[in-house]
Amino acid sequence: MSPWLPALLAVLSLGAPPARSGRDAIDVRWHAPPTCPDEASVRAAIERYVRRPLSEIRDRRLSIIATAHPAESHWSLTIYTVTAEGTQERSIRYAHGCSPLADAAAVLIAMTIDPQVLGRLDAAALELVTSGPDAAPPAEQPISAPKPPPAPPEPPAERPPDPPVAAPVAPAQPSAPSAPPPRRRLTPRAAVRLAGSLGWGDLPSVGGGLGLALALRLGRFQTELAAGGWFLRSVKLALPGASGAVFDLWNLSVRAGYVVPAGRRLEVPLLLGLEAGQLHVRGVRLVGPDEARTPWFAVVLSPGLAIIPREFIAIVLGLDVLVPVTRPRFVVEDASEIFRPQPIGLRGSLGLEFRFPNRRSRSR
Repeated sequence: MSPWLPALLAVLSLGAPPARSGRDAIDVRWHAPPTCPDEASVRAAIERYVRRPLSEIRDRRLSIIATAHPAESHWSLTIYTVTAEGTQERSIRYAHGCSPLADAAAVLIAMTIDPQVLGRLDAAALELVTSGPDAAPPAEQPISAPKPPPAPPEPPAERPPDPPVAAPVAPAQPSAPSAPPPRRRLTPRAAVRLAGSLGWGDLPSVGGGLGLALALRLGRFQTELAAGGWFLRSVKLALPGASGAVFDLWNLSVRAGYVVPAGRRLEVPLLLGLEAGQLHVRGVRLVGPDEARTPWFAVVLSPGLAIIPREFIAIVLGLDVLVPVTRPRFVVEDASEIFRPQPIGLRGSLGLEFRFPNRRSRSR
């Protein structure tokens, strides 16, 4: 085969769709004697290195032709790479036979398609491309080498003002870093969470309740508006004619803080907020009326753990540490105190949170 025929085929293949698949952007062809690995084997090796089928690569268009043929004491490999900018040629000699030469061709072609392949190569693959590479054919080196040296070297030496003219061209490259910022745009996400809770300290004894929260996430910062209601809790009194007191509480809270990522499927929200509501007691002989309502205010520290099995759903374990701002005293007619909120209260919760929009569908 003429050494220029593969290059001519590669140039023609850039302008026409590949024969193998009209949609393939990467066209790889392998020409070698029958004793060498076939084209299918070489393509399979390339796909192992790039870690995806060649038919799925759409971000660039390449036409690559690799030829292998025996010489007197070695095997020769020539790779022609044709892009819209032109044609490149690379030649390698091996004394180990055609099979390792085909492996070296697969490594070099994979690096041409995806330069990141170089960082994933093991020692054996690196040895394939470093054990016997030759320089480009001597016919090309004299053509490109003599022309640049004669003209450029002389003017810079005689005219010092010329170097500053080339310097302003370099600042044009720093404009490239301006492209990444759009990828860092913060997209707001909302969530709705329904939770069951178990609390102590705000009401007599230990009791349960239900809560509903609306959350807004911007990057790693989160704000919440939550509402909760607590089941009735009672206090029995050793007084004649008095059966006891029944307490209940409802509350609204606003919280904000930072969400710490703890892995691909875990998050640790750290929130701080204020809670307001109303304490209600009835059914006991109090000083004054038999029923009383009093405001409730507290500072809330809310760490938690979110387990995210899917992009749109999370299981949230929460712990609320309450520091009441108001601690009303409830007494009976003989001034005996029957209950007063504790200086510090605790609540544990388990909730199911629905998140929207789906981050994956939004990125598409």
